[in-house]
Amino acid sequence: MDKKRRTVDFGFLAATIYEQFPELPEDVANHLEKDSESLSRLRGRGLLTAKESAAARKRLLKRISIEVAKVQES
Repeated sequence: MDKKRRTVDFGFLAATIYEQFPELPEDVANHLEKDSESLSRLRGRGLLTAKESAAARKRLLKRISIEVAKVQES
């Protein structure tokens, strides 16, 4: 399994999760993209604080890592 370090870009101008991780199944990537868009929208509308947003993005990053690892293991 390849353990190289990768980055994830979040936000309105970032490439989609599917574009950043083309190895993910499209339905999984689309679900993760919707999660990312929701976090951006909630932060932009002031419904999440910067601290809450950072914590949620950290959890989303962990979920993305888990999904990528599943694909790499198969």
